[in-house]
Amino acid sequence: MLEVGRHQDQALDLLFRDASGQLGGQLSNVQPGHGVLWSGRSVHVRDKLQRSSSARPFAVRMCGGSALDGGEDALKLSVLVDHAPSFEKGRPVMSLALACFSHSPLQLGHAVPSDRAARDGWESSIAALAAWVRGLDPELVAVFYPDHFNAFFYRAMPSFCIATEAHGGIDWGIQPGPLDVPGEIARDCIAAVRKAGIDVAVSHRMLVDHGVTLPLNSFCGGLAARPCLPIMVNGNAPPYPSFERVRLFGEAVGCFLAELGKRVLIVGSGGLSHDPPNAGPAMFAQGLPERLIEGGEATAADYEKRQARVVQAGRDLAAGLRPCLPPDPAWDTGFMESLRSGDLAAYDDADDDALSAVGGVGVHEVRAWIAAFGAMRAGGPYEATVDCYYAVPEWLTGMGIMRAQTAGT
Repeated sequence: MLEVGRHQDQALDLLFRDASGQLGGQLSNVQPGHGVLWSGRSVHVRDKLQRSSSARPFAVRMCGGSALDGGEDALKLSVLVDHAPSFEKGRPVMSLALACFSHSPLQLGHAVPSDRAARDGWESSIAALAAWVRGLDPELVAVFYPDHFNAFFYRAMPSFCIATEAHGGIDWGIQPGPLDVPGEIARDCIAAVRKAGIDVAVSHRMLVDHGVTLPLNSFCGGLAARPCLPIMVNGNAPPYPSFERVRLFGEAVGCFLAELGKRVLIVGSGGLSHDPPNAGPAMFAQGLPERLIEGGEATAADYEKRQARVVQAGRDLAAGLRPCLPPDPAWDTGFMESLRSGDLAAYDDADDDALSAVGGVGVHEVRAWIAAFGAMRAGGPYEATVDCYYAVPEWLTGMGIMRAQTAGT
């Protein structure tokens, strides 16, 4: 938690508190242009940014950083005191908002939950989320999502990829079509993220699956209703990027988004705990299927075969059969509480095998939520809520929705 006090000369007083509210450190009279680094135990200042003589107001933005020199005080958070473009005369006010949701495609009518309250509650929550997004009227939707071996394969598997052009695929019977990707913004975002020290791949013709098309259709008005920036975070093809790296990647993207001077909706699509009938890490011991290496765009018949397996797995799980693990409400709600409270670094050192044992092979998709909240925090302190949570075995998934807005908006 960061508390900010502003002096008349635009210098800032900064107080840093941990999740329990304990004071972790403080700095007084921080001047514009200083880089402020907080390790969680102590606060350090680096005068590494170019100073400016401008008298414009300043804002504090959360951004990623690198480890301090040696010792145990590894950097968990970096704060930049910098010009806030949203305050500049003649520019639109910057506004960041966030929506994270579980994107199980089984919710599209492929399986009906026996728990009527869960089904009705989920549908009501999606309707409320869609109404909220309409009220926000975002000028850009940035979607962090995991691909499901529909566009990215082991012939070359990136940890992160940003699209300059994208097209929705045909998986799960979703109507395909082009997305409205603002190419110049995408290219500028890639450059900004790389400048922040995070290497990211680029796709000039990305095929996006239900990880993107489901949220766009469910609560954003359609595939091309609003400009969209698809951002792939690998959560299905081990080895995965570490949670810490994902968080820093999200923060770097968020720093860019916060400077656009636009109303931006950040979407985290994926998770929560779910264990679809995939081999997961075990597929390396069994031998990788050629399809997962060479890839290629699947046909409707290919999808029908793959999806029938998932539908049957949901029916089996609802009947108490295995091998798929059931959703884990305790893990899911604990994870969402960490995001709500702002403790994004809680999973930095998470062990992937341990997570799979609790939340299934699909739990790693929550990296999209971590990246999204990291991006949200780049706009400053936020207020987050958990809209709903239901463990739905027919959908194989812990179904959750979270929302957030910049504090005070």
